Amino acid sequence: MNMKLLFLSILAVSVFAFDPCPTNNRNRPACCSVDVLKVADLDCETPPGVEQFQNGMEFKQACQTLGQAPRCCTLLLTGEGIGCDDFVKLDK
Repeated sequence: MNMKLLFLSILAVSVFAFDPCPTNNRNRPACCSVDVLKVADLDCETPPGVEQFQNGMEFKQACQTLGQAPRCCTLLLTGEGIGCDDFVKLDK
């Protein structure tokens, strides 16, 4: 019985633990409008509901709703993303 509970707990964590930007230095998901030479992104915001995303498509769709692109940034400051990369895990 304890093994079933352990298995279900692990399964639940793996289902609900989607992290759109898991890398150490670019770990802040953002929706941004303009990329400036891969150094800074303008008009960035944290997508609404990011904590509840279960896959990459939800992150992408949330940004598209805002008319922006999904990005993974090192730092978000007053609407600017610093050190951002394209989000690529669209099907995971």
